[in-house]
Amino acid sequence: MREDYWEKLIDHEDFQWIQQVRLIMLGYKSKTEGSQIEMKETSIIWNYKNCDLEFGQMQARELISYLKNLFEHLPIEIIETKTYV
Repeated sequence: MREDYWEKLIDHEDFQWIQQVRLIMLGYKSKTEGSQIEMKETSIIWNYKNCDLEFGQMQARELISYLKNLFEHLPIEIIETKTYV
């Protein structure tokens, strides 16, 4: 196999949940000044590094709880760092 060859291992149909998460994150973006949403091929990020840190962390905890409850039936991983979900 060539070194510059990429094999697609995951079907995009497995990621239809991203659009639902995007809509939820848009709500958090609109009520959290300075936050941003970053779309990736297989993930979505709500970034609050440019927000009031305390308010951003409070919003992040709420968002994580909501997403965990809503998507508990799917094999997705919700990751939190200091400034993004």
